[in-house]
Amino acid sequence: MIVVRHLAFIADDLNRQRPKECFGMFKKSIVVCMCSAMLFAATFGSACGDNNNNNNQEKTTNNDGGTSDGTTVTDDGSTGSYNRTKDSKFTESKTSTEFKGLMDVAGQNDPFFLMGMGVRVKIIINVYAFGLYVEPLAAQKELAAWKGKAKSELEKDDTFYDKLLKGKFSKMMRLKMTFDASADDMAQAFDDSISSRIDKLIPEGERQAAKDALTKFKGFFDSPAKQGQELLFIWQEDGKLVTIVDGTNKGTIDNAGLALCLFDIYIGKEPINEDGKKDFASGMSDLLP
Repeated sequence: MIVVRHLAFIADDLNRQRPKECFGMFKKSIVVCMCSAMLFAATFGSACGDNNNNNNQEKTTNNDGGTSDGTTVTDDGSTGSYNRTKDSKFTESKTSTEFKGLMDVAGQNDPFFLMGMGVRVKIIINVYAFGLYVEPLAAQKELAAWKGKAKSELEKDDTFYDKLLKGKFSKMMRLKMTFDASADDMAQAFDDSISSRIDKLIPEGERQAAKDALTKFKGFFDSPAKQGQELLFIWQEDGKLVTIVDGTNKGTIDNAGLALCLFDIYIGKEPINEDGKKDFASGMSDLLP
């Protein structure tokens, strides 16, 4: 674990344009890490490997074929229904992070519906697991054209992901930290990802407002993000972005451009994790049964 953290700190230095100072240290750390891994495998190999495989099979719920109990939930007064209960749970297999199939959030009228999960990897570190949620009844209307489509077909459909990103329904991205990160690193990571998207996705006349909103957003990361911390980014249907960190509402930003750029990190044409983006199509069979 010490070696992994050492690699992560060096990787951050490399990312901050200090390769000459760090390259030698990085090569030495790689050698140490490989030797440690070989020693660990030789000592504990088969037993740990079998246990890990069994744990993944026990914890991971297949998100392609519907809920475990097939229950249909219908909100009173609506015609929409979906296959999911509040007891449904899914696990991101690479980090063993659990996600609720339906998630209640304080201040929101309806539970959010899990579409899929992924993991943010930096160099060799799993930094956090993430899951995309949508407000189900409104999303059903916006995504009705893709009802009955196979996951493999949806994964290749840019128009589906464009509607998932820009459709008129509330969305939430849930992040669960699996590695410690400083406040500055978190703020800088989002600044790097969002700033470039503002220049690409936002009309010129609206860019300054989006950049001002980004400055406010970065201010929400005023303390280290520890392993196990939960971050919720809620893009409301009215365009406002709500940020909640470990149950504390950090604030609401009224700028749809900022929200678009934030969610584009995960759903857009250049996502930080392609497998995670593909997994967002998994929830369609339950959302529109």
